[in-house]
Amino acid sequence: MTHGCDFGESSDRFGETFEPSQNWKHGGPLIERYGICLKGRVCMSDLSGYNDWTATVRNVREPDDSVMAHASSPLVAAMRALVALKLSEGHPAVISEN
Repeated sequence: MTHGCDFGESSDRFGETFEPSQNWKHGGPLIERYGICLKGRVCMSDLSGYNDWTATVRNVREPDDSVMAHASSPLVAAMRALVALKLSEGHPAVISEN
């Protein structure tokens, strides 16, 4: 359990503190499991006002809804999108550090 959201991971599995936004060993499997799409700034010239990385994850319960998050690192953007998805109630959301 991480800040009230259960992502199916724990510190016991890795023998260390579970930090998915800081450690690819923790966050990488979540990116794969939830099908989080990552795009760098080079791929997103139309969003030049945002940070370097954008992560998008689709809500499987409501396929027309997706959640987008922005950050200066791909791992942080991906985890922000995942947390926003878990906390949302089917409403599209955009999360940014700005």
